[in-house]
Amino acid sequence: GFHVLTLQVTDERYALWVDGSLERGFDFYASNSSTWWSTVNAMSGGLGMHLGARTTGEGASNKGYFHGDLGELLVYREALSDASRQKVERSLCARWRGAACDPPASAGNVSFAWPRG
Repeated sequence: GFHVLTLQVTDERYALWVDGSLERGFDFYASNSSTWWSTVNAMSGGLGMHLGARTTGEGASNKGYFHGDLGELLVYREALSDASRQKVERSLCARWRGAACDPPASAGNVSFAWPRG
C-alpha cells in the first residue's frame, strides 16, 4: 500500500511519523550518547536506514531494498512545525493516493488551507 513517512531530526530530537502517527521519538539530551547519530541508530534498532533500502546483513550489497517506488522526497533546511508537517503529509497523501487523507484519530481536529502553486 501507500504510506507517507516523515523523519525529523533536530539538534534536540529525532522523530519518525508513519501516515501521520508518531512511531518513535527521542530527546537527544536525555541520552548518554556521545553523538546524535549513534543515538538515532540505537533507537531505530540499528536498522541503518538508507533512501529506499535498509541494511540487513544479507547478500553482497548488505542491503534489503524496499519493494515499490519512491514517489517523492522533500528535504527542508529547518524542522517543520507540527501544523506545517501535517499540511505536507496531507498534501502528499492527496497527490499520490488521489483522494483526501484524514489525519489519524489520535491527532485531533485539524483545519488548514494548502495553496496550489
